[in-house]
Amino acid sequence: MNDGWLVAYIIFFMPIGSAMFLYAGLLQLLRHREKMLYVSKDLIPADAASVTKGSDPLRWAVVLLFAGLGIALGIWPAGMTNPLYPLGLTPWMLLGALPVCIALGLLTVHAMNRRDRRGGG
Repeated sequence: MNDGWLVAYIIFFMPIGSAMFLYAGLLQLLRHREKMLYVSKDLIPADAASVTKGSDPLRWAVVLLFAGLGIALGIWPAGMTNPLYPLGLTPWMLLGALPVCIALGLLTVHAMNRRDRRGGG
């Protein structure tokens, strides 16, 4: 990467990525404050404000699975240019395989917990 691309990356992409993370953090903060306001006004019980549905790990598993597949499939054509690796399966495809493995672990835990809640295996 020459200096021109590095400067363009720093000037353009870094602020956009930072703004996205700041926006997500601000949304979480506002949701928390709204929930605490409802609790202080006794509109919802305090214990109900912190209870989750239990499907959050499942959602994260699906997001990680497709993000990992997208990364792996996006990197795969770059590996086709190197004749050293068969089928273009290069070591940097681990960047996509890691989220897929984490997602499969989350899906396994979700399936095991669901089976335990039903009453046996």
